[in-house]
Amino acid sequence: MLLFCKFIAFTVIFIVLFTSISYILRDKTNAEHIYTFREESPDSLDVLFLGSSHSYRFISPLELWNDYGIASYNLGTSEQSIPQSYFVLKQALGTQQPKLVVLDLYLIRASSYAMSNARIHQINDNIPRTRVWYEAVCSLVPTGDRVQYIFPIVAFHDRWKSLSAQDFAKIKDVKKGSDFNYAIKVFEHIPLLDFDETQSIPEISALYLDKIVELCRENDIELLLSVMPYPEYTEKEQKIYNSVFALSKEKGLQYLYLLDKFDEIGLDFQKDFSDSNHVNIAGALKITDYMGRYIRNNYDIPDRSKDPGYTQWNEQYLKYRKEIADKIARLGDETNEAVIYFNAVLS
Repeated sequence: MLLFCKFIAFTVIFIVLFTSISYILRDKTNAEHIYTFREESPDSLDVLFLGSSHSYRFISPLELWNDYGIASYNLGTSEQSIPQSYFVLKQALGTQQPKLVVLDLYLIRASSYAMSNARIHQINDNIPRTRVWYEAVCSLVPTGDRVQYIFPIVAFHDRWKSLSAQDFAKIKDVKKGSDFNYAIKVFEHIPLLDFDETQSIPEISALYLDKIVELCRENDIELLLSVMPYPEYTEKEQKIYNSVFALSKEKGLQYLYLLDKFDEIGLDFQKDFSDSNHVNIAGALKITDYMGRYIRNNYDIPDRSKDPGYTQWNEQYLKYRKEIADKIARLGDETNEAVIYFNAVLS
């Protein structure tokens, strides 16, 4: 009996040490977007956002909270493919029962399960090790490569050479998954193709889009497909978006196509974009406001602003706004044009 107890104690110590070392060594890129989701109270979120950086750099849950009383979380990550969005959603449904899921379609053009091994790690290393986690590994990764995702230390054992204090700290986030760019770059408005100009949706993306549709229907969740407004969209991207539009009509899905809504949203091509694919903080707040109005007008999402169970959201909003203000202040003094503009939009 004593020998058995020693074995159990040794096993527990080994697991704790192994887990701690794996946590320290693994890449923390994008970790805050998904890792802190587990801190949300069960069944407290009414809206979830999924997808690539066109999700988390474009939509702010805490602005939706402050302006519309919408309780949401942004589960977007860099280069999140449609298959990855499926598993992120399936995992999220283990603790949440949202009324609406908003799926970003930027990477509907992808013809693979994931854009890179790094992007698989950035999601799978940050979600709890459940049956869904294992299913994601088996679906996204060839058999011979799975060991590095089951034991991340295999992939990151050499990272000790570049560790920083941040690697030893607890992953924190006050923005409920969102993050923003703070640069300003000028663009021209590109004409759009007609909706009848289409191109086939890659097979893997079409397959997992169907899986997301079915998962939402099984759980009585409304699904909104979205295309965010960005300045340099390609003809290929437009043609695939057009194919999704045709598919959405066929399947009775809601489709929010914002590439033709720049003026309606109030986006300024001189000030609201940070690069060819993304808005900056000012553009994100404008799009978030448009999204909030759209959700309020089209879905039965409760206003939680007076709910005593959500009082901590107001505190989180203040912390989130302070973090943004600090980042803007680091851009320069009050004479800096970007500082003046961002502060004006934030006021």
